[in-house]
Amino acid sequence: MPVSFKEKDMKFPNAKKGISKILLSEIIYIIATAVSLIGVLVLIIAGKTSEGLAAGTGLVILIGMAVVTVSSIIQLVGIIQARKDEKCFKYAILVLILNVILAIFASAFEQNAVLNTIFATLETISELAVIILIVKAIVNLANHMQEPEIADKGMHLIKNIIIVNAIEIIAKLTEGLTKDTVMEGVTIALLVCTTVAAIIKYFIYINLLSKTKKMLSEDTE
Repeated sequence: MPVSFKEKDMKFPNAKKGISKILLSEIIYIIATAVSLIGVLVLIIAGKTSEGLAAGTGLVILIGMAVVTVSSIIQLVGIIQARKDEKCFKYAILVLILNVILAIFASAFEQNAVLNTIFATLETISELAVIILIVKAIVNLANHMQEPEIADKGMHLIKNIIIVNAIEIIAKLTEGLTKDTVMEGVTIALLVCTTVAAIIKYFIYINLLSKTKKMLSEDTE
């Protein structure tokens, strides 16, 4: 279906601001996660040699966790802002609310292995759904602006996210259910592969956000 002249020249100022905040939140998240991981490694080493250093590293980890929280808030603000230009962002807000509820239930049933696993898995799925909805919103915006390259990259990313994470969830659910050494080895191998794939897809997602920000910036000039 051909895109009208009106659609080609359509402006999305709210989406531009929202995507910029979502991109910023992801960059902050990466930095905070890296700092926290370094802190954990130092804490493991320092815990055996220096109580003072261990305490200081623990503080770094807490700061990292606080920054991750700030990152989540910035992401939420960005989604709320972008919802004015694309309906998929509205759905993302609803899923975020669901995610918080699931996280509360997962914590409440921490002592119940079965229920904790169920709610934790649903929480993970809802987190993925938020990313998928953000990417779908990007695809919709790119189609409106006649940017097929960005739209195609978005659709490929959605498919890859679903496949990789479906395998990861199945592997985690089956982990520990069998005592067979071969099956345990296969499960671990799957988890390692999907983790590496997830990291790669995450950086592709960030790159897509960056390209979308540029696309929307050109549109609003």
